[in-house]
Order: sequence, then C-alpha cells, then structure tokens
Amino acid sequence: MASGLHSLPDMKIARQNASPSETSRAEPQASPQPLPPPPSEPPERRAPERLRALERRRNYDFSGRTGEAWDILQATNFQSENAVANALLRQVNNSAGGAAAVLNVVNNAAGYALVDAPRALEKGLVAAGGPSFEELAVAARSATPGMPLDDLACYGLARIAQLSRRVRLRINPSDLRLGPEALDHIQKRHLDGWPARLPKSLFFPNVDLEKLLKQAAKIPRSAQRGGNYERIVESARYVGIDRRSLEPTAVYSVITTPKDRLVTMFPGEP
Repeated sequence: MASGLHSLPDMKIARQNASPSETSRAEPQASPQPLPPPPSEPPERRAPERLRALERRRNYDFSGRTGEAWDILQATNFQSENAVANALLRQVNNSAGGAAAVLNVVNNAAGYALVDAPRALEKGLVAAGGPSFEELAVAARSATPGMPLDDLACYGLARIAQLSRRVRLRINPSDLRLGPEALDHIQKRHLDGWPARLPKSLFFPNVDLEKLLKQAAKIPRSAQRGGNYERIVESARYVGIDRRSLEPTAVYSVITTPKDRLVTMFPGEP
C-alpha cells in the first residue's frame, strides 16, 4: 500500500521529464478551431457594384447594326448608377437601336441599288472586254434624236453610275490618316517620276492627298479578296492619270486595312 502511494509522485516526475514527442503520443492534443468566415456584405451593398460592373460597357440589348457596309447608325449607350434610372435608359437605348436598325436596312438597300450593283455591273462589262458606263453614256449622248430603247437603257445605267460615285456617307465618317509609311509608298509609286513612269497610275504633282482622304472617309468601303478594303471616289476635278486609259481622271481609289489604316491610294480604279 505504501509502495503504491509512493509511486504516484514518481509517475508525475517521469511524465514531466518525458520528451515532447512522447507526450504527444501519450496524450493527443485537440486540433485548432477553424476561423469563422468573414462577414459578407449585405445584398443591398453588392447590388450597385454588380450593376455598375454589368453596365460599364453597354446598356442596351442590341446595337441596331446589321453588319453591312452601309450601316450609319447604332444604339445610344446612356447609363446611370441608379438602378431605376438605368433601367429606363436601357429602354431609351433599345428604342434608338430599333430606329437605327430600320435606317440601316433602308440605307444598305439604297447603297446596294445605287452604288454597289451598278459598280459591279460596270466591272463585269469591262472585265468581259465591253465598254464602261462612261463610254456608253458618250455613245448614248451622240445618238440621233429619238434614241432606241437599248441606247436609252445604256444612258440610264451610265447616269446611275456617275451619280453613285458622288454618294457620300456623311454620318459617322471614318478617320483616314496619311501615315509616314503610306505616304512614302504613295510618293514612290504614284507621285515620283512624273511623267516618265507612265503607264503607272500617277497623281498630278499639285494634288492634295489629305483633302482626297477626307473626301474618301465620307463614303462606305467594300471588301477586297486579300482582306483589305477599297473606297472608289470621284473628285470634282481631275486628280491624275489612269494607267488603263492613260487619260486624266477624277476617280481615285483608297485602300485600307480592316481597321481603316491607309495602305495606298492611286488614280483610277483597282
């Protein structure tokens, strides 16, 4: 009995002198309690932030664009940080987008009928070895009074082609700039060496390229096979010599990249 009582202090001393690893094996420690989650913001505080994030780029359901070359308008993008006002402005933007879609459809139809179709028909005639619309117009004007039906039709097509070159897209014009690389290209290919480099398409030495670019920026562009875009413009006066006819021409072409960076420009058509 006495020996059992005397062994209790010895057991406590041995436990105190034991190594930490032995202690951990003897008595497993409790795992730490997980940290409480951070308090979440109330929904009424997060809603305006989500609204601003969603409406930062646009505040309309459709743009009104048709994706065609003669698009001139798109939806407005009025915004407000107030949810109620922003919802009302979205309706305004959608109404503007609907009106833009209707105007774009009408403008694209008119652009195709008055510009694209006559231009494509004229290119087809020239490619097949036939006369251009201007040559047909000259022939029709020189015909005897009481023009036959075919001469009258040719004269009408020629007049449409002439008028189509003067169509200007005055809403939302592109920003065409004469960069140093394009200027160097135009200078070497279509300005220098006048007139020894004929039959190359050459601008007249006194032509104002910046003015011609501003005029070209007001009309729509059409895609080329190589990925670039072309604008065929008719100026009010002669700008240079066309390499095909070797005669003065008021028509000139402007070639740009899809992002409207100027590649080159020259008298005549491509």
